[in-house]
This record gives sequence, structure tokens and C-alpha cells, in this order.
Amino acid sequence: MRSYDVCVIGSGAAGGVMAKELCEGGAQVMMLEAGEELPPSRLLSHRWPYELPYRGLRGEKQAPFYPPDISPVVYQDCDHITVDRVRVLGGRTMHWNAVTLRYAPRDFRERTLAGIEEDWPLSYEEVEPYYEHIERNIGVCGQDDHLEILPAGKHYLPPLPWRCSERILARAAQTMGIPVIPVRKAVLTVPYDQRPPCHYCGHCMEGCDVASIFSTPDCMLPKARATGNFTLRQNAIAREILTDQEGRARGVSFIDRNTKKEEEVGARIVVVCCATIESARLLLNSRSPRHPQGLGNSNGVVGRYLHGHHGGGVNVYLDELAGTKPVNQDGATDHVYIPRYNQLAGRREYADSCFWARFVRLQLQRKTR
Repeated sequence: MRSYDVCVIGSGAAGGVMAKELCEGGAQVMMLEAGEELPPSRLLSHRWPYELPYRGLRGEKQAPFYPPDISPVVYQDCDHITVDRVRVLGGRTMHWNAVTLRYAPRDFRERTLAGIEEDWPLSYEEVEPYYEHIERNIGVCGQDDHLEILPAGKHYLPPLPWRCSERILARAAQTMGIPVIPVRKAVLTVPYDQRPPCHYCGHCMEGCDVASIFSTPDCMLPKARATGNFTLRQNAIAREILTDQEGRARGVSFIDRNTKKEEEVGARIVVVCCATIESARLLLNSRSPRHPQGLGNSNGVVGRYLHGHHGGGVNVYLDELAGTKPVNQDGATDHVYIPRYNQLAGRREYADSCFWARFVRLQLQRKTR
């Protein structure tokens, strides 16, 4: 069993950045990835609907991120809960909207300020240099909007241009004192880091075959490889973190997807970067005499209190666009962002928290005039 300085499990945003930083620091790094690389030729983002069996209506463009031999997690005796697991080199960075925002200073002190959650053991000021470092590395478009609830960095690429509907939204929101700002995304609007700018095809969630949107295979792993310190093992499903007699990590046991055989890799340090659900699974699987409930689970809360990704939407009919000449509105998914404003409750400038309801009412009033 060969041993490395560090074994990084997972190649998504966390794993890709960790591998790049560690390799550049001189560490010998082994990365384990359950999926495999998808070269640009295998991405389906620019296929026409008639080229796909179901005209793209059944998630066909995203199917390469979900190998059929690795089924999703299904929980027993629950309300039909499943867990979405991307299995591809690059992880979720191959299938994301790329919005990259910072927490505000108050987000680190919710217990103190609002009596909810828990205060973080560190402050925004301590995290800020790392925000700045990663934004420079990945290339983030946007601007400093001078909002306390949404701190800004010093180095942004030009914002994405607004579309007609977004300007109408901003005008309506302004009457309620609600800011609409350019979104901050890891999408290039100008050439950056030897990558071309976005060409606004609207397929951000289906894999960017020109590397305008940040992904670890395009942006982090080439830099890790350039050091000569990087080793990648694809199709390797981590089963357990191995520990020594003192209970410290000494390596990882994994299953090769192709051979179905179990193998081991040794490492002085193991970095778990396989997303929330998979990281919890791996830690709970890693039981030993020193860790009978699993690694890092002496308090029994690993795998508990997890939260899903909530989404919602509203369809609005915009009167002033009726009858206008059709234009290309694809863009880069969303171009604007409405920052949080419920922290202003009780202040004069606070607007009704049910913003979308007010926005719809405003449009309906205009329509009936």
C-alpha cells in the first residue's frame, strides 16, 4: 500500500481547492473520486433538443453527472426523501449555478444578535482573507454594492449585463426600498486565467465546455498536476477512513467501481471533501475501538440536523414586454440578486418581507389600469 502525505476524498469545490493548495505547498497528494472525468466532448449542453431521445425534458443533459451504476441514497420509513449525489470528476462544480456570496459579519454572531443558532468560533474578519484568495483564484464577476449584509471583495470582474425583465424587477423593487444588485458569480465576463468569457448560452447547470464557469477540472486540478505532486484515482468509492491504534487517520479503504475490489491507500492526513451527505456517511462508516460511533462523532450528531436546498419561484406576466420583438434572454442563468433584508425589521427602511407577493400585486395593478 503506497502512502501519501495527504489523501483528499472528493474532487468538488472543497477537494479541488485543497488539492491545488496542498500540492503547491509541496505535499504529495492522492485524490479519490467516485466518478470519472467528463471531457468536453461528452457534455451535452449544446445539443439541440431533437438530438436527445426525450427532447431534453427528462434531465438528459445532466445525466452524465449521475452514473447509472451508483444509485441515489433512499431512506427507509420516511417522507419519500432521496439524496442527490453527483458522481463525476469536479463534483458539484460541474453542475451548479456558480453564485458565490460572502457571509456577513452578523451571520457569524446569530446567537448573540438574534438568539438563534450558535455563534461561530471565528469571525468574518478572520475568514475575509480566504474569501479574497478564493475569489481571485476562481474569477468572480460582480461589484461592491456597499451593503452591510453582503460584504464585497476588492477584485471583481465586470458584472453580467442585465436583461429587460431584470431591469423591470429592479424598478419595481426600488419603489419598496429593496435593492436589486448584479449577481456575484464564478462566471467570466472577460478573459481570465487563460479561460474565455461566457458566451451566454444559458446552459450553466449542464456543464460548461469552454470553462467560462468555474469547475475544479478546468481551474484547480491542472494547477495541482503542474506541481508534479498530484495523483488522481477515479472510480474510487471511499468506504472507510482507516485509523491506527491511537485512533488517528492512517489511510482510506475504497472500492474500485470497475473491478468491484476493495483497495487501500495510506496517508498521514485524510481530508474529507465529499459533500455533506457523503461525508457524514463516510465518518459514520469509519468505526473503530477508539471511535465506536464513527469518526468525529463522540457527540452523536454526525448525520443529524442536515438541511436541504430550498427553492421556490413565481411566474409574472410583464405587461410592458407584451408585443415587443423577441430577443435572446438565455444569458448565464440569473444576472441579478436580491440581498437579504429581513435583518432590517423594525427600521424605517425595512420593506414588507413578502416581497414577491408585493411585486406580483404591483404588476397586476399596472395591468388593470
